[in-house]
Amino acid sequence: MVNSTHEKDILIDCKNLQKTFYTGGVETHALRDASCVIRRGEFVSIMGPSGSGKSTFMHLLSFLEEPTGGSYRFDGKDALAFDRKILARLRNQEIGFIFQAFNLLSKLTVHDNVELPLLYDFYTKGFSRSKEHKKRIAHALESVGLTHRAEYKAQYLSGGEKQRVAIARALVNNPKIIFADEPTGNLDSKAGLQVMKILQKLSADGHTIIMVTHEHSTARHASRILRLRDGVLERDEKVEDRLFATEMEELK
Repeated sequence: MVNSTHEKDILIDCKNLQKTFYTGGVETHALRDASCVIRRGEFVSIMGPSGSGKSTFMHLLSFLEEPTGGSYRFDGKDALAFDRKILARLRNQEIGFIFQAFNLLSKLTVHDNVELPLLYDFYTKGFSRSKEHKKRIAHALESVGLTHRAEYKAQYLSGGEKQRVAIARALVNNPKIIFADEPTGNLDSKAGLQVMKILQKLSADGHTIIMVTHEHSTARHASRILRLRDGVLERDEKVEDRLFATEMEELK
């Protein structure tokens, strides 16, 4: 727990966060006790053995699941008081998601996949596609080195390129925070390193990133590691042997 952090710099502040699932009268305590503070612009890894609660913890922090106990403040507000409308807006506009399986629409182009988060206003409020939207898409694709793939259909991309499209999609709304769930899990070592270099660059540019990974070498690209075991956040440690990406290699 970071006690010296100025309040305005705190994006996430959770205390004794818990999640219990009830199935057929059986209780499963997926997360028993997790407390931490995460500042704006931090790059944090969540690690732990299988069944430790790391994915559940990320799902609670990203509003994909509701906690059954504890407290959670997001950007200075009580997150447990958010209604469905607020949560939908947060997940679309203030949170970016990157998943191990990419979750792209294979028959859409790279451009159209990246545009998807921008269509929330288009369909719910009747807003038209704008020049600003086009600029956001172009900037997101440039950030991951995929401008030249904009009109390619996602199904024809390599695994590394698909994950970079997923990162661009997560970036397009300029979210306050990006959650990455095993972002290198389906990639070879070279493609995985490219993804980690992009995430480190985004972190250096001020984006807050929370990443779940089971690989220690991947976790070392972050500045902090939160370690869970049996549903309890046991350790919150600074990465002393951090791996730095000093320069972005040309992405092809």
